[in-house]
Amino acid sequence: MRHDHEDCNRGDRRYRRLSGGAAHRGRASVATIARGAHLDAIRKNGLKLEAADGDHLVAPWIATDDTSEVGTVDAIIFGVKCGGLDAAANLCKPMLGDNTIVIPFLNGVEASDRLARILPEKNVGNGVAFISTTISAPGVISQTGEFNKFVFAERDSRRRRASMRCVKPSMRQVQTPRPPTT
Repeated sequence: MRHDHEDCNRGDRRYRRLSGGAAHRGRASVATIARGAHLDAIRKNGLKLEAADGDHLVAPWIATDDTSEVGTVDAIIFGVKCGGLDAAANLCKPMLGDNTIVIPFLNGVEASDRLARILPEKNVGNGVAFISTTISAPGVISQTGEFNKFVFAERDSRRRRASMRCVKPSMRQVQTPRPPTT
């Protein structure tokens, strides 16, 4: 999110795209970083999210594969395959400002530590996503389970940045309760 509530997503993971829908439904402007057929479809049709509560269409204010076109943002929802973390983190650098928070939603507990070795540590948060999705077609993300929960925070609990306070309401709007475990 920028000061005028813009938010940027980096990566190709399905939950990253659903979190972009959360930001969009929370009235934040979303910039989507994608590549290939996904990028082409998002530019042409927007990003369709087939979620447990119905379909949603996200119209990013920009869809690009060049992060320098986006400019500085307040928040980056960061989700890529773990093997792509280093390259994707370096691509985030043009979008960082003093108060930008990069929230990683990746498999593995070391994601924020790995990001902090590439990006300024002050910009890196912690994140965990509980969601089951698939890319059903270029530009279409389908939720395959009924639950979605995103947990995130500052790495340093003494830090209180405005950008983190802006992200939380947007992310809360997309979450649905997890079904009971039997």
